[in-house]
Amino acid sequence: MLAMHDSSGAIVPMKTLKKGESLRLSEHHGTVDYEVLKVAPEEVVLKEKATFYRSGNEERQPTQFISVRPYEPPPASVAAKIRFRLDDIHAAGLRGPPGGLVALAYEFCVPANAAVYAEVRRIDPGVEITPGGRGRIACTDGQALCIGQTHQPNWRGVLAALAALPYVAEIRQCDYE
Repeated sequence: MLAMHDSSGAIVPMKTLKKGESLRLSEHHGTVDYEVLKVAPEEVVLKEKATFYRSGNEERQPTQFISVRPYEPPPASVAAKIRFRLDDIHAAGLRGPPGGLVALAYEFCVPANAAVYAEVRRIDPGVEITPGGRGRIACTDGQALCIGQTHQPNWRGVLAALAALPYVAEIRQCDYE
């Protein structure tokens, strides 16, 4: 099923969306009303209209446009390689309290090989690759440390594609400690 997810894990089937309609999604900090601007097989574009915080009826000025690509849940074996919770990351790839949203950084190891680096960068163009780096994930000799972040289009699909690579054993949250 092609769907998009909000941060609570709720599934919104993309084929049911229509241009011009309103959509209310539950986010970790409250609910967000969006207007659907574009619906296409490869992408849905939403414009934030209003946010209602769980702490009360506060609202903030809507400023956000979100482009969401179709999401198909990865097979269980691929999803098991992602070793951190995705539930509190909302559609734009950010998490945290209102006014303090941040991207989540993640790390994984790949073989130290230029062809592998090119494949990883095709999936995640913003990934930082450090040959010989260890990270908290403890890459070994002959591996490169890769650090990416969730604040990017289709972040769930990017994580699933990285986890599907046969040489990626696991993807962990990067705490920069």
